[in-house]
Order: sequence, then structure tokens, then C-alpha cells
Amino acid sequence: MRVSELVVVVGMMNPHRVETQSDAIAILSNEFQVNSFVDQFGDVAVEFDKDANVWRVPEFAAAIERYNEAKTLDCQKWGSE
Repeated sequence: MRVSELVVVVGMMNPHRVETQSDAIAILSNEFQVNSFVDQFGDVAVEFDKDANVWRVPEFAAAIERYNEAKTLDCQKWGSE
């Protein structure tokens, strides 16, 4: 399945949660948000992780890992809140 295939309904109680290339999660609850996500990240393939209630993007796995490694180093250097 691709992001553009996610069904969104105005006023939906449980919007789609989709991974980005960092530790952020995109919330997609309307067509504008879906289109904005596709514009920014492309119409990527997604897989639903029911345990985390999030759409995973396998294509982003390496970028997320690099981000997490860099964030860990920064937190070790500067601390975190």
C-alpha cells in the first residue's frame, strides 16, 4: 500500500500516523495532509504496525537509524530534557 491510498474521512477519530525520516510522526487526517506528505516524502510504500498503531515506511529505515544515532550522540554531549 502507498500513502496516497490511505483513506481519510473528514472528522475521523483515528487519523493515520505515518513515520517520517526522523523520530517525528506525521498525522494524516485529511487529503491536504496526505498530499503534503506525498509532496515532501514521495508516495512511499507503507506497512501497518498494529502494535504501535503507526504506518511504517521501510524505505525510511536507514534514515531513521542515522537520525537516532546522531540524536543519541547529541544527547550524550548536551544532555536531554
